[in-house]
Amino acid sequence: MSSYSKQVGWTEGMTYVVLFPLAMCWRIFSNGRFWDALLHVGAVSLTATPVWAKFRPAMKMFQAHNESFYAGLFYCGNKLIKFRYALADPWQRCTACKMDDIDKLIESMKIVWHVARLMKNDFQALQATPTREKWKTCTQGYLEAIRDRTVGMFSDYALKKSLDAILISQPSLEHVVSYWPMQCPAYVEFLPKLYPGIKRTQKQLYAAACHYHRQLKKHFRGTGSGIAWRSFAGWSVA
Repeated sequence: MSSYSKQVGWTEGMTYVVLFPLAMCWRIFSNGRFWDALLHVGAVSLTATPVWAKFRPAMKMFQAHNESFYAGLFYCGNKLIKFRYALADPWQRCTACKMDDIDKLIESMKIVWHVARLMKNDFQALQATPTREKWKTCTQGYLEAIRDRTVGMFSDYALKKSLDAILISQPSLEHVVSYWPMQCPAYVEFLPKLYPGIKRTQKQLYAAACHYHRQLKKHFRGTGSGIAWRSFAGWSVA
């Protein structure tokens, strides 16, 4: 995540309505060289919506030179099965992702940016006065809005990865975290092994994760800094 800190991080003029979807865009690729290429051609900006028409040419260019635009294990765009923008459409009118992987990735990013714009007022309120209530309103509402517009496990996986980066951009938000998407497969599979008998619900998985990280922080100070679970360190259960 050191490349993320340098290439996104936090600069004057940024807003949460841009930061939340931008963090997911960066995590999709996690490749500093490719992100630099996107910046160079004007495909991405730290203060505005991406220019989607410039993504495909950049991605094709990297493919042509046998270079990957990925640098991690996060391929949430490939988990997008169906999508829609207008909630008035019945589910049977969702668009199936019968497209190549490049267009599927771009569509997944477009959906998240679309939802962020719809929640602009909530994000502005969180940025102006960060509280536990406003954090939950934004993150839970953001997740539910993405989930309403997609089919499959894309929503939880995408938001969880986004939040990992957001807390690097704005570490002060750690003090108001009161909600975290817990249906990411790693949580659902790993936590019940550590806490036999817990139900695989949002509430119980979140409580288990908070307990796990309080213990990790207490007994192995500094151990969790390089893993995804570190995000729960020191949190209390809402």
